[in-house]
Formats: sequence, structure tokens, C-alpha cells
Amino acid sequence: MLLSGILRNCKRAGLPSHPSRIAPTYTRDPSFLDHISTFKLVTTRIPARFISQSISSSMNDAESKPEAIVPTNTMNNDSITDTPTPPEGFTVIVEGKANGLFPADSSVFYNPVQEFNRDLSIATIRMFEETLYAEQKAELLKKIARVEAKNIKWRDPTEPARGIRILEGLSATGLRSMRFAKEIPNVKTIVANDFSAEAVKTIAKNCEFNGIPEGLVQPNHDDCAMVCYKNRNSKDQFHVIDLDPYGSPTTFLDGAIQAVAEGGLLCVTATDMAVLAGNHSEAGYAKYGSMPIKAPYCHEMALRILLQCINTQAARYKRYIVPMVSLSIDFYLRVFVRVYTSPLEVKKSASKGSLVYHCQGCNSFYLQQVGKYHMSEKGPKFAAGTGPIIDRRCENCGFSFKTGGPAWNGAIHNKAFVNKIIDHAKANKSNYGTFDRILGMLTVAQEEIETPFYYDVGECASACRSSGFKREKIWSAILNGGFGVSSTHCKDTGFKTDAPPEFIWAIYRKWATLPESGSESQQIKEGSPAFKLRQMPTSLTRLQLEQVIKEATSEGKNRDDIMIEFDEPKEFYDISFKRHEGAFPPSIGLKLKRFPMNPTANWGPKPRAKKSQGGRETTKQAKLGDGEEK
Repeated sequence: MLLSGILRNCKRAGLPSHPSRIAPTYTRDPSFLDHISTFKLVTTRIPARFISQSISSSMNDAESKPEAIVPTNTMNNDSITDTPTPPEGFTVIVEGKANGLFPADSSVFYNPVQEFNRDLSIATIRMFEETLYAEQKAELLKKIARVEAKNIKWRDPTEPARGIRILEGLSATGLRSMRFAKEIPNVKTIVANDFSAEAVKTIAKNCEFNGIPEGLVQPNHDDCAMVCYKNRNSKDQFHVIDLDPYGSPTTFLDGAIQAVAEGGLLCVTATDMAVLAGNHSEAGYAKYGSMPIKAPYCHEMALRILLQCINTQAARYKRYIVPMVSLSIDFYLRVFVRVYTSPLEVKKSASKGSLVYHCQGCNSFYLQQVGKYHMSEKGPKFAAGTGPIIDRRCENCGFSFKTGGPAWNGAIHNKAFVNKIIDHAKANKSNYGTFDRILGMLTVAQEEIETPFYYDVGECASACRSSGFKREKIWSAILNGGFGVSSTHCKDTGFKTDAPPEFIWAIYRKWATLPESGSESQQIKEGSPAFKLRQMPTSLTRLQLEQVIKEATSEGKNRDDIMIEFDEPKEFYDISFKRHEGAFPPSIGLKLKRFPMNPTANWGPKPRAKKSQGGRETTKQAKLGDGEEK
């Protein structure tokens, strides 16, 4: 009778009625379920973290502590267990191999839209762990070779210790950490942190509900930034830090940069796209230290501003970043960067950022490096950038410029690493509910050329008052001109190219003269961007002049003999629309879901958790960057 009564009490409280090994309390307040009445445990052991401190201390004499278990991830298998019955007041969210408990009153935040984010994160972290282990093993073998070259026998292990530490700084329900624990092998510890006491209770429940081994996932109640600052020492640093806040991540970057291990992976989400895309440029400058521009390429510029912000933060600690994957997804950004330490590489930071000049008439853009770097016979040389690289008025349409940035001007993806993720996803298709989108988006990202920003086919046609024409014609014209071109994962109608803006407008001018374009009958207002864009040039632009001077100098010609002004208007470039085989990238031939439609109505960001998290806590967290997981 006594045992059955205890089991009924456990059931009402949402507790398991059987012994289970789960993560120990890792919080400032371990009293999760204070409503449990005090009773003497006879035959059933309740996990300690679900019992208040007063109960726990009274039980120490009667019960010995559970046997400690070395945290290992033995949960990675291809089978997905049946969904268990949730405790009263909770619903179950099945995602991947995890069964997440979610409060029915929405007191803890959850957004199903972010399943792609979590799928992508798991695949990326798995490939990072494999890459990190391979690097550590290669370094160890080099060390062994150096020792044995001195005729000294190597007595230590010949394999590096395996096991990564992960921090999820803004965990909310803990669903992401549950999936990390169940789906990523070789994980030593996962700290699932949140500033909300309600969220930490839910994380603890989820650990028990999912049968997570003790010590693998550690619920933690603290400020995300403080957790990072407390783990800055090299022995305490995390191999992976995941920042997925509700809003801007900038408040957490300073601590995260210091708390991530050498060569570690920083996973950062930003959902304040209204700010980063240029709708509130003053807020963008205040938060990120860069001026966003509202432009057709605003989503890629947002990515590059975020990367520039992270790299600037890292430089303060003699560290720098290497972007592995950087994506603009729906209403948010997601970047994965590795962090390294090198005072010399940090000196190159200025050359990795560029100011952006954006024409307000035709949307042409030009980049000017903030700093310059080159190698000389005496070593590396650093200097301030030189300019301006443009006139006060756009040479293409005559309109003025806006100035934005600085923005990251280097590569935003590591192509080899992206390929590893693609291969892994194909081999584990059943593990990812958003596999089709992962494959489509990463394939397009892998095809992207490294030149910053992109043009929009429709926007270019609108600026030139020309009818639109097929993508393969534009691509063929660019490729036939000797330039590179690719799609962009940011927009289905966008294309990236290293061709100068003058060449793009030459393509549209040539197209407008063809009968099939239907553009000759359009009335063009004098003074509009299209009025000048449709006219043949009468002189060389700056970029064209530089190209001509370079070619003439290489041929031994006198610079003074170069004709800058034309006797009559003529096209500088020879435009050919002849079909080019490179105009059909593999992502199109494979018929991948490159830009899938939203699966449901109102697909986008969700409101905050409804229930107040306790006065001061909520206010402070909002000041810290509105950080909760989506």
C-alpha cells in the first residue's frame, strides 16, 4: 500500500516511477519541485535533482547516493523509440530522436520552424567533431615522430582522447540539448543553460523523460554570458558553443569568444533581420558596429555584418575566425565559425572588412577594403585602405551612393567542410526531418563563388526598364565575357558574379536592343536611372580605365596614348548570349529543393514565452539581447 501510494504521488508530480540515471543538478537552485511532500523512501529511488534540498539532506542517512556513471553517449542508433506518455500539464514534441516535453501553458519557448536549424546544427557539429579528432590525431602522430626521431620510445597513448564539451547557452525547453545527446557521438558533456528557472525545470524533466545518462546533459540556471566568463580558462573551455537567442546575439559574443576552445566551433543565430537587413540601420550600427543597407542583397550583407562583428570581437583577444557555413534562412541567420588564436592573423583583420558603396539609383555596389595587407621581402606589410574607389555620382546611372559596412569580404563557407556535411546527410537521411532542404541549400551554398553580394534578376530589369529574361541567358553572357557566376542560397532570383557593374548593365543594354525583349516600346523618363543605363557610354569608367591601362602597360604602350573619351558612343564590352554549358549548375540538374515553399501558413518567428519568468530575471535577460531559444 505504501509503495503504491508513493508511485501515485510520483505520477501526479510528473516524476518517473522507476530508477533512472540522469544528469546531476548543475544549477544555482536545485529545488525544482518544491510541491513534493516529504516522505520516507522505502523501495523506489527518485532522482536527486527532483527533490528539494531539505528532502535530499533528510534522505542521505537512509539512502546511499546513486552510483556515479561516466558520461558517454551510447544513445546514437538509427532506431527512434516510441513516444512515452507525457506528465500532466505537458505535451510531447517528437523531433529527431528526442521526445521533448513542452509546457502546455507555453511558459517555455519552442518554435517548430527551427527544426531545420537544429538538424543543420547536429549535422555540422558531427562533422566538426570528426574533423577535430582527425586534426588532433595528425598532430599527435607528428609529435610521436619527432620524439622517436631522437631515439626515445613513445610510452603515452597513440590515440588522442575523444569527447567534446558543448554549451547551449540559451536552452529553453532543452530540446536541442536532448538531440545533441542522442544524435551526436563522442560527446563528453552538454551544459544546457537558461536564465529562466521555469526553463531549467523543463530541461531537467526532459533529461529524465528521454533517459539521458547521468552527467551527459547538465541543466544550468545562469546568465549565458556569465557561464562563458566562468569557463575562460583553457581547461574549462567548450569545444562547441551554441548561441541561439531571441533577437541579437551580440551581447553574448564577448564571453563566447573567450570560452570556446582553440579551433572550437561557435554556432550563432541572429533573428533580428529587420535590423540587419537595413530597416533600422541605426540599431544595426549600435548592435553590430556596422551600417546595414536596405538593398536587394541585404540578406548576404546581413551575414557578412554578423561575421565581421564576430571577427572584431575575436580580434580583441588575439583570435580570429574561419567561417565554415554561413546561411540566411527564412527570417534568421545561422553561422558556424571556428575560432583560432594568432596575433599575426589578427593583424589581417582590417583587410578582411570592407566599406560598401551602394548606388541609390541602379543598385550597383562597390567594396573598399578598410585595410591592406601584402607580403614583401621583409615580411608582411599592413596599411590603411586607399580610396575613394568611386566618384560622388554613379558612373552607370548618375545617382548618389549610400555607404554601409564594414562587412566581411572573405569566404563565408568552407567548401570542403560543406561537402562533408552533404555526404553525411545523404548517408543519414532518415535522421533529419528536413533532409531535402539541407541538401538543397548546402548544394547551392557549395556552388557559390566567393565574391561578396549578388544581383537580383528582377531588380536589374526594373532599374533598366527592361523586360526580364531567362537566367541561363544572363549566366551565358557573363561566362562568355570571361567572368564567374553562380546562384546564391539567399534568393532564388539572385546571381553572384565577379563581373563589374558596368558589365551587368552592358548585358541589359544589349538585351533591350533585341526584338524579343519587347523593351523598345517602353517610355523612359529623362533623369531616371534607366535613362542613362540604356544609353551607350561615351567614356571609360574608372574600372574600365584601370583595365585598359593594365593591358596597355603589359604590352609596352604609353599611358598618354590611351583614349579615354570616345569619338562616338559605343559599348566597351562585347556581349554574347551564346549558350554556355556552365550556365547550368549541378543543383539545377539534380532537381534539388533549392528554395522550398513554406510548409504551413504563418511560417516565421513566434512570440516570446507567455508566462513571466520572474520580474527581474525577464528584464535582465531582455537587456542581454533578448536571448531565448526559438
